[in-house]
Amino acid sequence: MPKMIRKVFLYRRRWCVIIFLSSVAIFVLSLQFELTAIEVTQRKSGNDFLRDQGLTVTARLKQNRYSSMSKSKDQVYQFALNGEGEIGKGHRRLRRRRRCARTKQQETSRFRELSKGILVFSVWYDNRKTQPFIRILLLMYRNDPPPSLTCSFQIASKQTILTTEAVFYEHNENHHERYGGFVASCIVPREVETMPCSIKVSIKSTNKAQIVRKKSLTFPVGSTDRPENTVGGKYGICVPPLHGDISVDRLVEFIELTRILGASHFTFYDLAINEEMRKALSQYETKGLVSVLEWNLPEYTRNKLHYFGQVVSILDCLYRSMRDKSFVAFHDLDEFIVPLQHDNINSLLDEIHKDYHCGHCFESVVFDPSKDSESPNVLSRDRLQLMTQRIFYRTSQMTPYWTKCIVDPRKIFEQGIHHISKPLEEFYQAEKVDWNIARVFHYRKCQDSRALMQLKCSAKFEVDKTMRRFGEKLTINYKIASNAINRRNSES
Repeated sequence: MPKMIRKVFLYRRRWCVIIFLSSVAIFVLSLQFELTAIEVTQRKSGNDFLRDQGLTVTARLKQNRYSSMSKSKDQVYQFALNGEGEIGKGHRRLRRRRRCARTKQQETSRFRELSKGILVFSVWYDNRKTQPFIRILLLMYRNDPPPSLTCSFQIASKQTILTTEAVFYEHNENHHERYGGFVASCIVPREVETMPCSIKVSIKSTNKAQIVRKKSLTFPVGSTDRPENTVGGKYGICVPPLHGDISVDRLVEFIELTRILGASHFTFYDLAINEEMRKALSQYETKGLVSVLEWNLPEYTRNKLHYFGQVVSILDCLYRSMRDKSFVAFHDLDEFIVPLQHDNINSLLDEIHKDYHCGHCFESVVFDPSKDSESPNVLSRDRLQLMTQRIFYRTSQMTPYWTKCIVDPRKIFEQGIHHISKPLEEFYQAEKVDWNIARVFHYRKCQDSRALMQLKCSAKFEVDKTMRRFGEKLTINYKIASNAINRRNSES
């Protein structure tokens, strides 16, 4: 009997050892699998990451597109903002890159066709969150499924190339047109140690014969990283694509008056302007006051997108301003954001701007040029040329649609034409400024068949001579600038 018990004991002990060793082996294998999965996840594409989280990339359905997209669009937005902490705190910073060598083709931003209907304007490195991204700003055909677009990163130290797949975010203000503005976001792999000077963007397409083709273009990468010695307080102006018959007088008045109001730099996009305008802008460029970017829209998109792709110019100017501007405003040549209780916009912002603000939006009143307030006989020749010094009749009530905003560009993910679409952080607030403190002075005809505000424009008008405050200085600056432009034109 004892011999039988000993055999049973040894038999059970042997199986216990086998089970224990098997458990240890399974644990080791599972741990190795977990570590491998983590490494793979760091390299996977953005779309794969979304699918693992149970999310879907933006659906683009031809029927009831906006209602069906709303949920997935918000999910894509959350992915694009993947990261923790406040701006500038706790996120992975890459080493500052050395001065990048630019080819002639890469020197300035412009539309480049990655594929028919997919037009890239500019590419930016965005490290405002824990996870750095490459942001690709582009116009794209909206009714097709999102293309397979990838970013390739050259790792010089390891002589390897890493690739991540882009996730697309559609701008909120494409207005149901066939072409619209998008932001394509590529995760920057952890193996990338230095801010890239350029990246290769590739797209795969399949033709009717089911032949897969791949096209790649190399784009310069703009930096949004603000240098440590940057002086704060700079206030910039972003103007949408210029086109049509715009006079040099209006341009000079706009720039000189807006400078008096506090602006230090202007960004223009040249869609189709005359040679006189280009020469005038060139004069300001030599002084470092103006940047002019070519807005070379292909002809096949012209009547199939909202206002010449303005939303892409807004996004581009937003990213372009992050590096060296504290605030930036988005408005046209016939609009001025005017403080009523302060000397200029900078002193206004010093008082009203708080850390939790991402921007400030201003209501608008319309000054109708057909209702000149001053007789030409009582105006000097210089003031007669100045629209803001002779037109004083305005709508007595604010217009409900044409608000304009001044924002801190580093706190904005998506900026709209008349509002702040999405702050970078949920806790940031967009302030609606009391129109008795500041407002937009908009110089245009009220009775415009294209306007959405006919009811308010038919309201009562009243006299408002606020702009007289700036008249003397504006007249002097306008004359100096005009003479300099005329002198340069005569010498060329």
